[in-house]
Amino acid sequence: MTFFYAVPRSLLTETDVLRTCDADARRAHAFGVEAEMSPENLKSGFEGRFSAMTLEACHAGHRGPATFTMKVSSDNGGVYIRRLFDQRAGRQAARISVDGRVVGTWYTVEGNAVLRWAERDYFLPRSVTAGKDSLQIRIEPVSDAPPWDASEYRALSVEQR
Repeated sequence: MTFFYAVPRSLLTETDVLRTCDADARRAHAFGVEAEMSPENLKSGFEGRFSAMTLEACHAGHRGPATFTMKVSSDNGGVYIRRLFDQRAGRQAARISVDGRVVGTWYTVEGNAVLRWAERDYFLPRSVTAGKDSLQIRIEPVSDAPPWDASEYRALSVEQR
């Protein structure tokens, strides 16, 4: 016997988007980055069922820390940060901090030099997001890892139940 309990609404709300190559978005999110590489346009696909579909977007890697501010729902139960990135170089790793508090290490082991676009989420727990309507995020690449790459970041606030 199987039971299925469905909720007729989304439990995630997209509250902000930062496109890292957009000058206006960089200013609006107080985006700062050290040791950034030259931005590149990439036309490629994603792994999986729709691999023949392509996306063309700008992205840039960096070896130094990046900081930016993202809007979130103040009554969140945590926040997912979703990164769109070029996965040509696998094993990208970075330490993540929220409002000066280290949360952990974001590590993406996979790499694909053919279908280069990927999206991965990192969960920021309620203990560092509760009651806040914006978060200052710091992403500091690990020194022995490939450059951290990003085309965009999305903030997805988790609805509290």
